[in-house]
Amino acid sequence: MYKIYGQLCDYTHPNFVGWQEVMGLKDKTEVLLEMPTFVGANSDNSLKLMLYLMQYTLKTFVETFNQYLRDYETRLSTWQENLGKVMSKYMGK
Repeated sequence: MYKIYGQLCDYTHPNFVGWQEVMGLKDKTEVLLEMPTFVGANSDNSLKLMLYLMQYTLKTFVETFNQYLRDYETRLSTWQENLGKVMSKYMGK
């Protein structure tokens, strides 16, 4: 799993090592070498890992801010009312 991550990093944000893998010299001219090969299984594993992390990030967020999210609609309505009162003072209404 880490090997594909390293390849993707070198491919998208080439550092010196990554640049050597992507570019080469032919006489005195830089040429594009063969790009990294992405294997379907690696892509599948990467996607699964990314979705897993997203799912648990959302789960952690909801568990952490559970009470806040329950009261969110009420808080939003109160905030909008207060904003309306403040804005009406400045808009001359």
